[in-house]
Amino acid sequence: MDSSQSSTSIINVTFKDRTEISVSGMHVEYKIVSDWNEWQNTIKQQAEFDLIVSPTFHSIKVKSGGYIDVEDLIRWTSKNSDVPFFTNQDYTVFPEGAVGAYTLDAKAHGAQVAKMVASILEDKIVPRNMMYIMDRQGLFVFNEAQLKRFGISIPEPINSKATWR
Repeated sequence: MDSSQSSTSIINVTFKDRTEISVSGMHVEYKIVSDWNEWQNTIKQQAEFDLIVSPTFHSIKVKSGGYIDVEDLIRWTSKNSDVPFFTNQDYTVFPEGAVGAYTLDAKAHGAQVAKMVASILEDKIVPRNMMYIMDRQGLFVFNEAQLKRFGISIPEPINSKATWR
């Protein structure tokens, strides 16, 4: 993940002061990187893992101090990773991009936000007093070329519900 506030939030919620966890029998670790050279080195050293999942990568900096173009980052990562690369943004899934993404269902997410806004406006609930709500409805998006590259087949019922690119 990049070194953004979003990454910090993900780590706090998911890892809770641990550097690695076990989820459904899988060993999960995270690494925070802040610059393009570190990102490249990290991706090239991941062959011991089965896959890479990167929820955040938008604040990776280049030497000049600016940020690397997201599409260039995705394209480079996909090309140079020895293991499948997944994200949670559907726009990263294209022929030379990520293998797949599990992304928010925009309609369900919007409906949840509308309920929260109604609570604030109609019920006078103070936003900081609202309970944390995690979106649990998402959509799978897969890249056929990258799935083929890594010999991955998608099981039913995910296959029939997925969007394909």
